Amino acid sequence: MRTALVISDSHIKIAKVIGSKPLLVNIPLDKDIIDDGGVKDEEKLKAVLLKISREFSLAKSEVILGISEKYIFSKTITVSDHGSDLEEKISHEVETYSPAEGSTYIDWQILEKTENQETVFVVAARGNILDKYIAILQQVGISIAGIEPISFAL
Repeated sequence: MRTALVISDSHIKIAKVIGSKPLLVNIPLDKDIIDDGGVKDEEKLKAVLLKISREFSLAKSEVILGISEKYIFSKTITVSDHGSDLEEKISHEVETYSPAEGSTYIDWQILEKTENQETVFVVAARGNILDKYIAILQQVGISIAGIEPISFAL
């Protein structure tokens, strides 16, 4: 069963489809737990996530993690195709839009390819934020099946 888990500075949202009925839950977070995307109080966040995991059986779910759009960049770009490395072109193009300094995770998918250019959907996210969330979720027994910039599309 798929479950969307979106973490932001002020709340955690859960979307789960049970049979044909969607379950949408918004759980407010204390202001001192997450600030500007970064985890400020790891123990409090773990306690909240443990409670959520038990209540919504997240250990048995296919959990798709979403973080605030503020920390994920997504854009459709068009790159010319003149025989050079597409991945290098995408990385160069994303550098101007990248969400932050430091390590950034980039993923992309070709949407359309013509003779001279390619239209590519690109997603980039701050590595330090994603790494921290994934580590904490693993510590409380929640396995992440994927990371989506728009996980409520489930």
